[in-house]
Parts: sequence; structure tokens; C-alpha cells
Amino acid sequence: MSTDHEAVPIELVISDCDGTLLDSAKGITPRAHQAVDGLREAGIRFTVSSSRPPAGIERISSLLAISEPMGACNGALMVDPSLRVLEETCLDAQDVEAAIEILSRHQVGIWAYSATGWWITDPSSPHVRSETTNLDRTPTVVASDALPTKRVVKIVGVCDDLATVERARVDLEGALATTVHAACSQDYYLDVTSARASKGTFVTALAHRVGIDPAAICVLGDGRNDVAMFETAGRSIAMGQATSFVRQRADHVTASNADEGFALGIERFILGS
Repeated sequence: MSTDHEAVPIELVISDCDGTLLDSAKGITPRAHQAVDGLREAGIRFTVSSSRPPAGIERISSLLAISEPMGACNGALMVDPSLRVLEETCLDAQDVEAAIEILSRHQVGIWAYSATGWWITDPSSPHVRSETTNLDRTPTVVASDALPTKRVVKIVGVCDDLATVERARVDLEGALATTVHAACSQDYYLDVTSARASKGTFVTALAHRVGIDPAAICVLGDGRNDVAMFETAGRSIAMGQATSFVRQRADHVTASNADEGFALGIERFILGS
């Protein structure tokens, strides 16, 4: 991050989705929509980077008429607005197997994603229904030893016991620190992706693809998985409900996503209105 990043005009904004662009009801408010329109009127491009798989950002892309490449699965995938895969970083098969073994040991639900597929081990586990709604599709239910290990871009441990999630994260990082990245996209979602992929690598890859200096990119987010974007882009805005760990690593802090924090951040820290 440049030390004089505030002096660099912003040319592109990248926003996280859940907890940032989306409000508490998983919707886009009229004011948030207007903020995106305001960016475009100012000649500033806009796109999203999400922990969601491509199917989970399709509706968002359509509602906001996004024309730039988008990040999915915490940067493991870059897709165009038609969801065609432009870049893909899969987990190594042995790391998928090791992650499944560690998550199974902690007795959490396990989800696996490819660019187009979604597999789960327990259809009664928490948040399956909400994910089904977000993706507008039904998962394939398999035993843990039948989860795919090839062309997997993300493994997710799902559990509402946050202490269990944290123990699983520590174990994953201890066993696979050099090959995977484990971070919570929500308190109850432990996302495991290749160490070669993060929301930060998406920022770098997108900047290269569209010919923009990362210093001219502003990012918005609320989760630990968004910190990699903060560290890569020229300017960063954390949501008001983010933890102190996340807020302290951003250049600016806006209101929460329940209080129009996305729109306020755009208006105050980018458009200056």
C-alpha cells in the first residue's frame, strides 16, 4: 500500500458482498445502488470480490449491471459477468484431503466447491438453507470420504460454535500453513483456499488484467478474509460492524451494513459528497 495513497485518484472500486454491499437482509438498498451509479458517473469502475461461488454473485452482478471481472471463492476464481471462468486456482488434492480430515475431526459440516459444483456432507447442518437460497441451487449430498478432491477451489467448515471454528482454523493453519489459506468469511464459515489465492491476489490480478495500478483501487470489506484486499489496494474502507482486527487494518471505517455503511463509505471517502 502506497504511503501517499490518498493522493492517488481512484479508478476502480472492489467491494465484498455479504456484510458490505449487501444489507442485513442480503439485499442491495436503493442508496447502495445509487452509490454504484455515482461511481460510474464519476468514471470509476466497480466490481465485487466475494467468498461466494460464482452462482452466488450472479444476481448481484445482474442487479448492478457489473461489466468488470468479478472475484469468487475468496479470489480462487475470477469470472466475467456471464460467470465464464477467466482465472482459477484450485486446492491441491492432498490439501483437500487433509482439510477434510481436520474438519471432520472437529465435527463441523463440510462443504466443497468447484467453479460450478457444490457438495455437502450433511443437509441438516446449519446454513444449508440460506446457501441454497443464495446460490439458487441444491447441493449434492455425499459422505465425507466421497467429497471431490480435484478441481476444488474452496472447502468450507460450517459450525455455529465459534470456539470450535477457531480451533479448526488453528489446526488447519498449523498443519497446512504453507499450502492453504484458512480464514472466516462469516463467524460460522471457515473458508479454506489455496495459499496461492486470496482476495488480495484477486486485486493484483484484476489490476493487471484491466491495466490499473493497485494504488488506484479502493476496496470495501468487513471480514478477516477482506484484510488481504486492504493490504493490496491503495485505499481501504472497513464496515462499522467489523471486528477491531479488521477495522484497524483499514484506512477508513464507515457505518455498518445495517446503516447504509457501503453507500456512506462511497459517498464520503471516494466521491467526497
